[in-house]
Amino acid sequence: MLGNPSSYQNVIPALCWIFVNQPFHLQTFASTLQSEMVQLVLNNPNFLIDNIEMNNLVESVRYGLKSLLNNEDNLLNNELLNNLLQSLPKPNSTYAKNIQLMKCKSSSIDNYSNEIPIRLHDKVGLINIGNTCYLNAIMQALYACTKFRQCVLNCDILSSNNELLKSLQNLFAFLTLSQRPHYRPERFWHQAKPSYFEHNQQQDCQEFLRHFLDALHEEAKKTTQNESNLDLVKQHLMGTCVHLSKCLTCSSITKSQDLFYELSIGFHEQSSTNDDQQKIFDLQSLIDHTFAWESLINENQFACDKCGKKEDGSRRMFLTSHPNYLVLLLKRFVHNHLTGKYEKCLDRTTLPEFIQLLTVNETFISYRLKAIVVHHGLSMNSGHYYAFVMINNDDLIDKNNNNSIGWWLFNDTHVEHLTYENVYAHFQRFPSATPYVLIYEKQIQEKETETTQLSIVPYLQTFVDRDNQLYTQEQKRRGRSSRSADVSDVNEPYLRNTGCKDQSPDRGPPCIF
Repeated sequence: MLGNPSSYQNVIPALCWIFVNQPFHLQTFASTLQSEMVQLVLNNPNFLIDNIEMNNLVESVRYGLKSLLNNEDNLLNNELLNNLLQSLPKPNSTYAKNIQLMKCKSSSIDNYSNEIPIRLHDKVGLINIGNTCYLNAIMQALYACTKFRQCVLNCDILSSNNELLKSLQNLFAFLTLSQRPHYRPERFWHQAKPSYFEHNQQQDCQEFLRHFLDALHEEAKKTTQNESNLDLVKQHLMGTCVHLSKCLTCSSITKSQDLFYELSIGFHEQSSTNDDQQKIFDLQSLIDHTFAWESLINENQFACDKCGKKEDGSRRMFLTSHPNYLVLLLKRFVHNHLTGKYEKCLDRTTLPEFIQLLTVNETFISYRLKAIVVHHGLSMNSGHYYAFVMINNDDLIDKNNNNSIGWWLFNDTHVEHLTYENVYAHFQRFPSATPYVLIYEKQIQEKETETTQLSIVPYLQTFVDRDNQLYTQEQKRRGRSSRSADVSDVNEPYLRNTGCKDQSPDRGPPCIF
């Protein structure tokens, strides 16, 4: 089996995960490992150097064996495990220092250590501390907004009173530099949530996002003029829209201007097609309809100030400033006047990579799909949230790590590299899993230039480095898998990892594919 190149891309990644997280499976793998893998290495000394996946498997098995030997509850044959450990080939030193599956990017660990668990990616998941999937999904989507993330990490606010921004900095710093597989965001949850959000209750992710961005914006407005650059929401996520209302009787036009954090996109029949008797709405058509003229007649007449009474009219909305990151809210939940309840629209929508927005000058601005926050469930009071995030070359922190390019699933602690075909197939497979919040990134004009070099203030680097050192010590001392050590002060029992309803309380939600 191990001599087959297809195993490297299919079987071996799964084995790496099993041996790091469930090392007791090693006993059944011992004979196969000794008879096949070791023989391959003996016949070809360069075998490990030439095969990255095989290196990952060797180091996963090595870590799993050491975890078993250090486990007091281990009921397996320690002599067998010791012999198997000694028989493993030594990794190539150059490869070991640069192994991509280990997140050793910060300065706290300079040398390779077998005590650090092998990782299948360099992303950090978020612990669900009790129906907080709404927060986890939204924050992973915001973290994917590269320019916003860079500004957050580069703000020197150690001596300021911007407590919410400090909390966001802390979260983003750990998502960027931590060697831990998961981060527990209890401090951020306390700081960022609305006061009426209670623990262990399902909440609307869009409601949380709006409150968080508004609170961050209001906090920045209270700073001094010299710190006006701290209004990161205004710089990257806030736009301006103008509403025009025209009276068909006197032809007068009234205008009002508003700031917005997101655009609400409704569903209408003209933008849908049928596929096997299920409606499919075209997102670009829905957006165009949002900015089209709307008739105000019959019971929808508007009050004309010039005429002094309600008249027939029309209205439309257009954008006068376009944010770097456009948040679209798909209006999935509609109030049923007969039942008095909100019902979820399960109709599918297209998810184009690019969308076009019309400007005041009748030109178009292009946006590219960056993140999809999914609501999986049948009502607004239940279900589960997770995010699909697109990582392209400009987003990479480590420009040599091209393996991160593509789509990623962030489902609380579960993080997985996907293709767009996987994402599309997911919505076909699970009808109740629907895109709810979309984030699109504005494409820069040809004359514009931008820098994507990561810059992080020193105190954040030092703080995370210190925790990485503690994490290394924990692994050496405990000899357990990385699942047992998460960033947390879990003195409060109600903040422990309790997951969402119908989700595992210990390990978060399983893979959804």
